[in-house]
Amino acid sequence: MRLTDLSTLARSFREETFSTSRGLATILGNIFLFRQWTSRTFQAFYLIEKKATDGNKIAGFIGLYNITLGVCMSLAAGIFDPADRGQGLAHEAVELFLDSLRSSKAASMIQVEVDKSNLRSIHLFDRLGFELCQCLEDCFVMNKYL
Repeated sequence: MRLTDLSTLARSFREETFSTSRGLATILGNIFLFRQWTSRTFQAFYLIEKKATDGNKIAGFIGLYNITLGVCMSLAAGIFDPADRGQGLAHEAVELFLDSLRSSKAASMIQVEVDKSNLRSIHLFDRLGFELCQCLEDCFVMNKYL
């Protein structure tokens, strides 16, 4: 993520889009708090861009946390605008990202936590080869071995 992306990225986080994310509603609309949240939550943060009529548009993100290089890491991904969902953007971006991790041997296992009510994300990670390994109170933990 570049600092020049920050204002565009912060506008992409809408309360109705992320209302179920823990604690996120308090940082929406405040670019300083948004920057603190991304830097404290993720050890690495990547943007997903999509082609638009007036150039490229920031469509989503992939964030990494709990990184143990060569062993495992946790991944979070999201597409901001509901109109951009269901077009394969997250699938393509995460698939490319997993290929990169596999070829660089940056991790042998990737883990995601998916809210139980987020059927689209559960289906996405299932299609990408993630397997359910744990059922917590409010989310599923899914792993993929590279």
